[in-house]
Amino acid sequence: MASSSKRSKISKGSSRNENFLSKECETAYGRYSASKITPSRILIQSNIDFQILPLFSSTQLSFILTLSHSYHKEMFLQFLSNLRVIHDFTRLTSFVMQQKVTIEKEDLGTFLHLRTEGDRLHTLIQESDISWSLVNDTLRGNKDKYHQPCVYTLLQNARIIQHVLRSSIIPKAGDRVNMTPLLSVITHLIMSGKPFDEAQLILDYIHSLSDIRHPQTKRKKNID
Repeated sequence: MASSSKRSKISKGSSRNENFLSKECETAYGRYSASKITPSRILIQSNIDFQILPLFSSTQLSFILTLSHSYHKEMFLQFLSNLRVIHDFTRLTSFVMQQKVTIEKEDLGTFLHLRTEGDRLHTLIQESDISWSLVNDTLRGNKDKYHQPCVYTLLQNARIIQHVLRSSIIPKAGDRVNMTPLLSVITHLIMSGKPFDEAQLILDYIHSLSDIRHPQTKRKKNID
């Protein structure tokens, strides 16, 4: 009986958890959990009414900023652990609470009221002809020809926008005194009233989090 009981425990311990598509996904869950992904913060209503929303008037991000539902950590970690991204990054598939989930870019546009056309920022930022003097003029009031990461040099509106972006829409890891090039360009476009593909931005950010599942990744990536 003791031997049989021991075999039973071994068998049970080696089986796949029913919340994951594979043992690899179950292992990934531990990595996502340890990475301490920052949940999006719900904005204080008075800030939304009197300070924030007018700064985002050129975008369709207002609906996300006014969401009031609570963050469900377990569901999000399961979603990331079972995540699969279609090659063109316009569709995500996953498995959450034992249910298959498919998210198309058009879904984000419909349910979150996001723009689904315009520049794809993750592609734009890789181009070599970005005018950093124009970006810096918008964000800092100077025409420096190189990317300037320091937050303390930002104009007031630029500082508010970048803070909201990385705390309520696309959270940024740890470093709160510097901005990545992507974050700078997004802030510049918002302040300049120029449209961009907002739904694709969210999809590309979620895809970038999938790097956490790889052993060589030590923590979640910043917005890049």
